[in-house]
Amino acid sequence: MQKYSIQHNNWSRRHFLKCLPLSAFAIVGCNQQTHKFSNKIDTLEKVTQSGVLRAGYFVEPPAVMKDPNSGELRGSYVGAIKTIAAELGVKVDFIEVDLARFAAGIQNDLYDVSIGSTFRTIKRSRVVAFTDTIYYLGFAGVTPKGRGDEFRTEADVNRKGVRVALKEGAALQTYAKERWHNPELVILTGTDLSLPLQAVSSGQADVGFINEHTTEFYARNHDDVEIIFKDNPILVLGMSWAVRPDDTRWLQFLNTSLEALVSTGQMARWERKFYGEKLRRQIIEPDAPNVQT
Repeated sequence: MQKYSIQHNNWSRRHFLKCLPLSAFAIVGCNQQTHKFSNKIDTLEKVTQSGVLRAGYFVEPPAVMKDPNSGELRGSYVGAIKTIAAELGVKVDFIEVDLARFAAGIQNDLYDVSIGSTFRTIKRSRVVAFTDTIYYLGFAGVTPKGRGDEFRTEADVNRKGVRVALKEGAALQTYAKERWHNPELVILTGTDLSLPLQAVSSGQADVGFINEHTTEFYARNHDDVEIIFKDNPILVLGMSWAVRPDDTRWLQFLNTSLEALVSTGQMARWERKFYGEKLRRQIIEPDAPNVQT
């Protein structure tokens, strides 16, 4: 802000009174701008005041599962966010979102937190703030029954004539574009994470990749495919929830809440209920990794 200096030997009373309204206007304007930014209600306060916690999600078992008939949601993350909401004395409003657009939903205030199980990547962390890692996960895939031996390594996938189905917005999409220059990449859009796997069942692709959990649940119900990369998943990363980058108090609250659910064993109990076993909390660092995230 420009400063005005009044020196009695140079300024007359009339000049001072003439300039005073302008100075006052400048000060008020500045105060209004400061008030505009400093008076912003943080999400924790907003949620408790409104009585509603808006949770964006996409289906990714066992974290988020959706009954195809009733639409009812269940899963470890669903149980976690409901428990957190109960502690706050508020209800949860679930909002389904496409993985490829989860960050835009946060930035445009469509929901307070994205509980869709999301890979923590360096690129994504530029536009959202992630909670601490809840578990670790990589990418596996499926191929038609009887063709598993054809695709044991990434070099087997990275061949001309191979059609590889990937989900738009998945971390593996960027990875594949940077490394797999020979196969045909079939990029699929939509909220259903199993789309790349469905492409294999329908004959649109030779292999389809998505996270290990979605792959395993799909294979359980589709005997026309077999899993590849089950024992050597690609691009293993931490899985987290996401909030606005400037939402520090809300992020700290969620981290504390999630830590309590993990350390007390409640998260593991949900995981065993919906998946059959506790999920991967630790990973062994690979030798000489060649991974850009």
